[in-house]
Amino acid sequence: PKRNFKLKVGGKFMADLGKIDADGALNGAFPGIEHGKEGFVFRRLEPYVLGTLWNRLDFKFEMDLANIREIKEVWVDFREIPYLGHIRAGHFGQPMSLEDQTSSRDTTFMERALPVLAFPPGLDMGVAATNTALQERMTWAAGVFRVTGSFTNAGEAKDRLTEYLGTSLGGRLTYLPVYRNEGRELIHLGFSYNRQFINNRRADSKVRFSARPETYLTDERILDTGVFFAEGVDIFNPELAWVAGPLSFQSEYFRTFIHSGETGNPVFWGWYVQGSYFLTGEHRPYDRHYGVFARVRPKRDFAPGKGQWGAWEAAFRYSALDLSDRGIQGGKGRNFTAGLNWYLYPTMRVMLNYVYSVTQDRVNPPIDRGRMHIFQLRIQLAF
Repeated sequence: PKRNFKLKVGGKFMADLGKIDADGALNGAFPGIEHGKEGFVFRRLEPYVLGTLWNRLDFKFEMDLANIREIKEVWVDFREIPYLGHIRAGHFGQPMSLEDQTSSRDTTFMERALPVLAFPPGLDMGVAATNTALQERMTWAAGVFRVTGSFTNAGEAKDRLTEYLGTSLGGRLTYLPVYRNEGRELIHLGFSYNRQFINNRRADSKVRFSARPETYLTDERILDTGVFFAEGVDIFNPELAWVAGPLSFQSEYFRTFIHSGETGNPVFWGWYVQGSYFLTGEHRPYDRHYGVFARVRPKRDFAPGKGQWGAWEAAFRYSALDLSDRGIQGGKGRNFTAGLNWYLYPTMRVMLNYVYSVTQDRVNPPIDRGRMHIFQLRIQLAF
């Protein structure tokens, strides 16, 4: 009766249908890449429970039934801590990258860009503080994490939380030099840094960086360093975004320094730039509490009897990733992506993506200018 306990049940449902058309170079390197999942996959089936106690403590439990091996968010969050804002503890995403921090429910394209798939450390066990400043023009986040199998994709499901690979320190800072008309006009600047301290007590202290070709219709990592020895990792990530009404642009750059005497301290990098335009006049909403983009809400929900057709967005992206340096030849990739999004309601959208992917300079398996065309359609329900 005093509303000291609140509970919300929700989830994300994403079903992908598509086709991969690969040339001889990629078919030779990855036999069956065109038919890996027979053109259909449940990308996400993620129910979650989100609760609040006494307006001071939030908690979340989320699992993915489509990817059984992937451990999702399980955390508690203490609010209104003096100077620190929120303190979160549990299993959640490390603070890095505008695209990685934005919910998969709200990203412009079906999959994140190549460097975002490869470099951000993702979900791990840890503790982090987040807060806003300058009247919510600035956000900051910093945390310490226990790096487990979820960072390198090494080990079986049972090892994901128990296999200790090292410790990570991460932080992200964002600032809005321009914010007008409730977010219809804004400029976002951001910077992230992550330091991985590899567990030197392990005889096989190793890391791995890889990326799918911006689709989950195949499990093949067309760019992949493989697992190799490292003593530490530094990742730097500047961010830039601009919204001018229905038009928006977004870009990020990643540079990753590997401390590994055995392989000559290789340096990997990647970047992407993307733009979108709402044909029906909406704009990309921005969450000032966390420095990320939020859910699109159509001006007029889908109701054909009233002549209402929801929101329509056209988008384009170019992404590049280089995982070849010194003794590591994980390959170089470039992707061109065109997308069309139809938002029927705030909770439902249909996405159509075309990806043209080029891969080269990979040694194992050898690939020299392999090309791939990917056509994919997604039906998404998020509530």
